[in-house]
Amino acid sequence: MDQEELAYWLALAHQPKVNCKFFKKILQENGSIQAFFQARSTHKLKAKLDWDLVEFSLRWAEQKNHHILSYTDKAYPKLLLEISDAPPILFVKGSLAVLNECQIAMVGCRRMSQYGKNIAYQFAKSLAELGIVITSGLAIGIDAQSHQGALSCGHSIAVLGSGLERIYPNSHRELAQRISEKGALVSEFPLNMQANKLSFPQRNRLISGMSIAIIVVEAAIKSGSLITAKYALQQNREVFTVPGSIHSIQSKGCHQLIRQGAVLIESVQDILLELKPQLNEKIKVAVTDLQLIKERDNDKKAPAEYTAILEQLGSDTLSIDHLVAQTGLTIEQVSSILLMMELKGFVSQVPGGYIRNKA
Repeated sequence: MDQEELAYWLALAHQPKVNCKFFKKILQENGSIQAFFQARSTHKLKAKLDWDLVEFSLRWAEQKNHHILSYTDKAYPKLLLEISDAPPILFVKGSLAVLNECQIAMVGCRRMSQYGKNIAYQFAKSLAELGIVITSGLAIGIDAQSHQGALSCGHSIAVLGSGLERIYPNSHRELAQRISEKGALVSEFPLNMQANKLSFPQRNRLISGMSIAIIVVEAAIKSGSLITAKYALQQNREVFTVPGSIHSIQSKGCHQLIRQGAVLIESVQDILLELKPQLNEKIKVAVTDLQLIKERDNDKKAPAEYTAILEQLGSDTLSIDHLVAQTGLTIEQVSSILLMMELKGFVSQVPGGYIRNKA
C-alpha cells in the first residue's frame, strides 16, 4: 500500500466505532479508501479528521521496526481476522513475524500472590521453550510475569490499551522495550493516545483474538481477565485456568470460570494435550522431545536444591508453612521449588499441601 492510500486509511481508522466491516463496505462501494475521500463522502463521518495525527503516524512508521498494518496486509495476524470486530489498522513495534506464530495468551490479576507469580513465570517459560509466543497485556502482576517468563527463552507480544508512544504503565517501559526486541508491541489505538478505563476492555479482545487459547492464572471475581475470557469464548478460543486456594480472593474468578466450563490445568502438559491438534508440526516435535526429556529426567536423582524438601515429603500431606518451618527456607523459595518439582513430576499438589510422588 502506498503512502497516500495509507494516509487515508489512517484518517478513517481513527474515526469512532470503525472496524474492518466498515472498511470492506467502503472498498466494495468505492474500490479504494482514497476514492471514498475523493468522492467527498467524508460528510458521513462522525468526527473531524485529524491529518496532523496521520502525518505523525507516517513519520513514526519510517523508523526501524515500526510498522502500520492494514487488515489487508499479509503480516496482519490471521487469527485476528476471524473475530467480528477486528481493527482495520494495527500499530506494531518489533517483529512482524511473531504476529502469525502460534500464540497462547496469559492473563491474571495485578495483585498476584507468590503462588500466581511462580505459576505465570514458569508456565510462560515452559511454553516459550517449545516455540509458543506468549501474548499478554503488559499490566502489573500476572501479565508482567508472563512476559518475563517468555522472554527468558523465547518471544512475547504485548497488546497495549494505549498508543505505542504512551506506554502504560510507565514503570514497564523497560519491559516494553525488551518485548519489542524479542517479539512485538501491538496497539490499535492512535500512537499518542493515553490508556483509559474503556481502552483496556477493548484491547482484551485482541489478546484473545490473536491467540489459540488463553490461560487465566489468577483472577478476582471482577477482574478484567474475566472479560478477556469472555471474549475468548465468543471467539471460539480455548480457556484454561489454574485452580487455587478456596480462601484466596485471587482464585475466585478462576474457580468461577471452571464452574462455567473452563479447562482446569495443573501443568503445562495439560495445556499441550488439549491443544495438540492446533499446534504446528515444529511445536508438536518439540512437545514430543520435551516429554522424552522429562521421562529421562524423572529417572535421574533429584537436583540438590530439591533434597531439603524431598526429605520432608512422603505420602502424608504437608503444607507450605510446615515445609518452611522444617527446612529454614523462605516461603518464596519453597513455593518456587515446589512449582519446579511439580512440573518435573517429583511432587503433586493436593488439598492442604503437597505429597511426594512414587518413583
